[in-house]
Amino acid sequence: MKIYSNFSDYYDTAMSYGVDDHVKWIRNPCEITHQHEFNTKHFQIPYAYNLHIVCLWVGFCGKIYPVIKFQHDSAQNDVYCYNHDEVMEYVVNRDSKSQYKILPLFVSNKSRSYYNFDYLPFTSDAVKEFFSLNTESINELFLQYKTPVFVVHENGSFTFNIELKTLNFQKIFDPFSAYQEIEMYFGSVLCNTEITYTKIDDKYIAAGKGFDKWSFKNKPTKKR
Repeated sequence: MKIYSNFSDYYDTAMSYGVDDHVKWIRNPCEITHQHEFNTKHFQIPYAYNLHIVCLWVGFCGKIYPVIKFQHDSAQNDVYCYNHDEVMEYVVNRDSKSQYKILPLFVSNKSRSYYNFDYLPFTSDAVKEFFSLNTESINELFLQYKTPVFVVHENGSFTFNIELKTLNFQKIFDPFSAYQEIEMYFGSVLCNTEITYTKIDDKYIAAGKGFDKWSFKNKPTKKR
C-alpha cells in the first residue's frame, strides 16, 4: 500500500519493508462539523478543575474503539485509555501524586453527578457502561467516507483519516500490524466501493516516489 499524505503516522515505518503500488491511500484529514446521531453525555469530576475527561470513538478498519482521554490544563501529557483497567490504573497513579483524590468517587459508584443530570458521574460502573456502548450506528462511516480510519468526537462531529499516533493508538496495534490491517481493509472492503480521490499536492506524490527538491537539480556546494 502506497500512502500519500501531508503528515507521518507511527505505522508509516512499515513501508520500509516494501509496498504494493496497486493499493493507494490519499490520507488527507477532514473534519465533518455537523453532528452524527451518535453522541452521549460526558463525564465530570467535581472540584477537579484542572482535569477534563473527553470521550472519543476511534474507527479502525471496521471496528470501533471507545477511548477516554484525560486532558490536563498543566504541561502534563494527555492520557488515552482504551479499557476500564487502564482508567483504573490512571486514577490510582494520579491519586499517588495529587492532593485531591478521585479514587474514592470512582469506586463509590454513586448514581448521579454532583452538578446536574447532563453529565455522567465518573464512577467505575459508568466507565464500564461507556466501554460497552452499542456503536453500530458509527460503523456506517467507514463506507460512507471510504476511509479505514476516523474518530468521532464527544459532540457528535468526526474527523476521518485521523493521525493515530496523537491518540496513542500504538498501544492497540504495533506499527507493522496497523499498516497490515489498513492494507487488508482496503483490499477486502474498500476496493468494492467507488472511491473518490482528493487531489493531492505534487510534492507529496514526488515524495512518495522517493524524489525530493534536489532530485533533478545539483545540490549547492559549500564555498571554501
